Amino acid sequence: MAKREKDLEEYLTANQDKVCGVTTMQPSYTYILGNGSIQLERLAEGMQARGRRVEYHNMGTLFPEARADRTPYFIDAAHLSDAGNEILGKFYAERILGVSAADR
Repeated sequence: MAKREKDLEEYLTANQDKVCGVTTMQPSYTYILGNGSIQLERLAEGMQARGRRVEYHNMGTLFPEARADRTPYFIDAAHLSDAGNEILGKFYAERILGVSAADR
């Protein structure tokens, strides 16, 4: 987590003075998605520390790492294809059905 956060901060600092436009918009997506995932993970950890039963999962880890292998699961960088939705649906179903009524 610390390495991911450090890498994100270095990337964003290197791009902070660039005017956002079509050719330079990637840092804004990185900030929103990267920073958002870090903050969400921290929120879940804080809730867990206070005794709340919550889980955080980085859905990106459910897909192959190589870009070419990931392509069939996405329509574009932010939207899943039917194949991608099937992967997430199965993951959520397993997590939901795996929790007993006593744990809810």
